[in-house]
Amino acid sequence: MVKPWHHCVGIPRFIRWHQLEVCSAWAEAENAKGLHVCACECGKRIRVLPRHHTTGIPRYLRGHYERRRCSKD
Repeated sequence: MVKPWHHCVGIPRFIRWHQLEVCSAWAEAENAKGLHVCACECGKRIRVLPRHHTTGIPRYLRGHYERRRCSKD
């Protein structure tokens, strides 16, 4: 159903709350693959959440970050 404000801002891509169901199914499928592992080489799996569909899957777990070693030459 086209609303009056769609002429100004455009027609939305998704129906409200419908995207949540789509993203939930995507997150479950990604978790089943088991491909997403923390990049700090600890070997722990990253649990994919529905919000990662739009924001991106993080490379590190919380508290695990890229630790650069400083070489003192």
